[in-house]
Amino acid sequence: MPSFRFTFLSAKNTFSGLILVVVVCMVASLGITASDGTVIAHGPHLSGVVDHKPFTWGNDVTIATGTVEGGTSLASDTAGNLYAVRCSTDVSTTLIIYKSTDAGASWSYLTQTGAPSGSLLHPVLLTGSNGDKLYLFNLYSSLNGIIRLLRYHQENGEWDDNWEVKVDSDTITYFSACTDMGRGDYLMVAFQRERMGYLTPDIYTTVSTDQGETWSDGYYITGDGSHPDIAYGNDGYVYLV
Repeated sequence: MPSFRFTFLSAKNTFSGLILVVVVCMVASLGITASDGTVIAHGPHLSGVVDHKPFTWGNDVTIATGTVEGGTSLASDTAGNLYAVRCSTDVSTTLIIYKSTDAGASWSYLTQTGAPSGSLLHPVLLTGSNGDKLYLFNLYSSLNGIIRLLRYHQENGEWDDNWEVKVDSDTITYFSACTDMGRGDYLMVAFQRERMGYLTPDIYTTVSTDQGETWSDGYYITGDGSHPDIAYGNDGYVYLV
């Protein structure tokens, strides 16, 4: 049976008062397991060597003009295509996705979706590494912090389906999402959960092993944290800061 490891590390900057918490989970073929033996989620081994090109900055390119409210996000697929999303309030409240097939030199409109006012906070755009799926997460703050996932086809932006990732009795005010580097079927979301009467929020994670169609129950990480960011690594670990 494969071995598992769940490691919790913390460090404090005594000068600024900033607390950085790092959670490292090993991803194995049978699951992510805590130190007490509890299975958190299922996920594949992540393998392969990633070739990195030299880090250089080119010229600025305008993707689109107009209003941007609530944030932007950028993603790329294994073919080298780029995808960008912005929250627009030019006419109505809308999430608009753009695509570039020439390394960002030029961009074209791909698709868009409308949403209620006040529901476009912090969009996160992800692509499956070996599939044709494009994932768009956003936070519906007007609906008590529902994290919603919309799934599209990378090629033409055709809408596939949408799901509610996490509905909680308490308020979710911030989240982060990632997809594994091997297949793109496995997704993980870390979210900040506010509780009445508590000064600091809780951090939870939830996992999907079927391209976002179903999600696990929230797994408690820590009771003292905010603004989590999460990523899969090609070394077989999941990182949460």
